[in-house]
Amino acid sequence: MKNIKPQSTYEYLLKAITFCIKGIEENSQDLLNAAAGFFKIVGESPAECDTIIGRQSMASAHFLRKQFDEVLVYLDSIRVRKKALVQFMRTMRNITNKLNQ
Repeated sequence: MKNIKPQSTYEYLLKAITFCIKGIEENSQDLLNAAAGFFKIVGESPAECDTIIGRQSMASAHFLRKQFDEVLVYLDSIRVRKKALVQFMRTMRNITNKLNQ
């Protein structure tokens, strides 16, 4: 896995998770730092930075670096986005119901 160059978000995530597991198994801070770096690449990518996957990736990167206040920022932002999405879906359902009456 070390010599494989990721080409997509999911390949970066696979590499990050693999390094994370190996880092825990081998008690290797170097592997955990590498995993954090791969999570950060996903979280900062323009395609993922405003997605749940991107925010979870940033939370994971900060968690591995023991930056727990930052972890909470990213996890809270997911919760806020989820609440907004749920409210939007309720509003759309209400509009649809009114249109169908």
